[in-house]
This record gives sequence, C-alpha cells and structure tokens, in this order.
Amino acid sequence: MAIRQEQVVFALAALVVGWGVYSAGGSGSGVRGSRRGTGDVEFVDHVAPDVDLVVPTTRDRDALLRELFTEPSDTRPLPPLEFEVPPLVATSGLRPPTAAGPMPSLFDEVLRDGRRPAYVDGLFEDLDAAEEPEDVEAALEDAATVDWDLLSPEEKAERLESYRRQYDWLLTNQMHYGRILNRDRYELRMPVDEPILFLELDPVTGQEKYPGSEPIPYTPDRFEDFGLADTPINRLELARTEFPAELPRGQYGAAMSFANRAFLSREAGPRALEIAEEFYRRAVPLTSEVDPRLGLARCYEASFRFEEAFAEYHALLDDGFAEDPVVLARLGVLEARFRMFEQAREHLATAARLGRTEWEVQLALGNLLLNRGEPEQALPALQQASRNEPQAAEFQELRARIRSRLGDALLATGEPDEARRAYERAL
Repeated sequence: MAIRQEQVVFALAALVVGWGVYSAGGSGSGVRGSRRGTGDVEFVDHVAPDVDLVVPTTRDRDALLRELFTEPSDTRPLPPLEFEVPPLVATSGLRPPTAAGPMPSLFDEVLRDGRRPAYVDGLFEDLDAAEEPEDVEAALEDAATVDWDLLSPEEKAERLESYRRQYDWLLTNQMHYGRILNRDRYELRMPVDEPILFLELDPVTGQEKYPGSEPIPYTPDRFEDFGLADTPINRLELARTEFPAELPRGQYGAAMSFANRAFLSREAGPRALEIAEEFYRRAVPLTSEVDPRLGLARCYEASFRFEEAFAEYHALLDDGFAEDPVVLARLGVLEARFRMFEQAREHLATAARLGRTEWEVQLALGNLLLNRGEPEQALPALQQASRNEPQAAEFQELRARIRSRLGDALLATGEPDEARRAYERAL
C-alpha cells in the first residue's frame, strides 16, 4: 500500500509533539525536586496598578453580531446617503445699460448685480369666474378691431405708416395690405403691363383676410398705385435691380458703396449678406485694389465660413499684398479669434509697423494686447488709434469704441484721471 504525503507529515508532527511533551514533563519534575530541597520560598511584593486610570476600549457589540445566513456587508452596495443640498451662490444679473453705456465686453464687470426674487401675494391666484369672458375667441376678435373714430389724426397716420412698413400695399378705391406674389416683384414699376398677384391680409392680425382663397390678379386698370413693404431687405432688393447685369468700370464706386451698405444691414436678415457678397464679388474684376476682396473675406467671417476667410486672406498675401497693413491686421484679428495668439501677435505687430496712421490696425493691436493682460504695451497703439480715428458722422459708434478701449488701458496702467476723460469723450 502506498504511503501518502499527508500520513508522513502527520507522523512527523506526532513525533515532534510527543518529544516536546516528554521534555516538558521531565524538566518540570526536576525543578520541583530542587525547590523542595532549597527551603522556604521568597515572597516578592508587586505594586498593584490603578484600575481607575484604565479607559475601556469603546466598541459596538452589535457590530460583532451577524446573522449566520446573511452575506457580508462588503459584498453588497451600501445604502444611499441622505441628500445634502450644496451651497448655492446667490443669483446675479445684469442691470440694463444706459443709451451710451459700456461695451458689451464690460457688461459683466460693470453692470453685474445681485438679484433677489420678489414675491407678490395673490399674483397667481385664479380669477373669479365672473371676470373670465364667456367666449374667448370673440373677446380676441373685439380686441383686434380698431375703432378709427377714437383715434387722433396723428395716431391714424402712425398706424398707416406701420402697416406700410410691414405689408405690401395696393391702392384701388381703398388701401389693401398683404403680399405681392409676382416672381419679378422687385422689378415691377409703375406703369406695369402685367397683373399683380395680391394676397390680402388683415393688417391688424396679420392673418389672411379671406382664408383659403387664391391670390387675386389685379390688372393695371383696377389699381392706381402699389408698393412693397418698407423693410431693409426690400430696399436692398429694389436698389439691386438698378444695377445692370454687367457692371461697367465706372460704377465701381457705386457698387462698393452698395455692398458696404448691404454688409452693414446684415442683421436685417441673411439675404443682406448674400447681396453684399454678390456685389463685392462683382467689383473684384473692376479694380486692382484690395477693398473688394477684403469685403469678401468679411462676408465669409460674418457667415461663419472661416475656412474660406482664411483662404482669402492668405491668397491676398500671396498676390502681392503681404505688406498691406489692413490685410495683415484683419488676418491677425481672425487668428486671435481662434486663439492663435502667437501668429496674431506677429501679424498685428507687422501691420502696426507698416501702418502707423491706420486706426483699424492700431486698434486691432491694442485690443489684442489689452485682452492678453498687457495694458502697458496696448496703450501706445490705442493712443495712436485715437489720434487717427475716423471723423465721418457714420463712424460715431466706432469713435466711442476706440475711446472706451483707451480708457480701459489708461485705467489698467494707473491713470484714472486720464481714463475718466477718455470715457467722457466716448459718451
């Protein structure tokens, strides 16, 4: 029969334990024998410790008790903690700026103020049933009707003028307001030789006067005059039709002026930016100057087509305008917009060196340095921009911006009196 390792280990352990017991028994008897032979046992006195100084260890006896068939706590998730509301910062808001207030970039610094909710008793209480109208639609229709007999002549004229700003109009034996739906609506001129498709609207509500009806064709013998709504887009569209399909070189100045006007009206709608881009593009072959291409790049930026804007600026640098300060400045401003600060600083520094009297270049460099926390370096550029600021009436807002930024730089460099004078000039 084979002997297993466990049996061998057990045998050896038994021998070791037996030998230990035997040795302990023999030595103990010898000691007892020797003690009996030596005589009396010596008494030793030990000082007892003060048990009042002993602090018992605190422990939770219940924590040591556990049901036998319950899994240990480290194998299951802990119960969720009670929710504690975090400390909340007081709500803040912006006070409305004055008519000649600070720049939007300064709103947070100057106009921020703490806001506290105001509670009004009874604000959301239900109205009494007697105060509620029985027929809501009838009440709305009564509110939409205008009693012309109760209006003064000035109020009537103002209301009619507001209708002309909102709607196309057609004059027969009375005034009709609505929409002219001809395909060539911007090319219609009196006298017309085709019917005018007119969809009439209620000028008070803006809804169709005859819901579901088709536009009515008015032949020239049925009306005396007509016109489009007096909106910025319609004015641009009407002026656009005055230019020929092929612009002659002599109309370069008029085309650029109209393109700039359309670009400045871009907030009226995306169509204004499309018209500006069209006329900048049409003006490019009429001149060797850089202005139309710079206008194109501005349109790309305003319509968030930044790749095309970068491509246009770099094409200008490659086409012989590498030392044009305005081109370099606008490229630097666009690079700073994308946080390419090193390239922007290099281009703006070169532009400022080449165009010391260009207010746009100096303002761009001053803005970059001031925004980067370098008011001492920004101050000379902003002072140069202030000395060469444009004087035309349409640049009033721009002059205020230059003086306001100059005041910021003066205030940051420790010249509050000069900064106050700059702010007063901005007003």
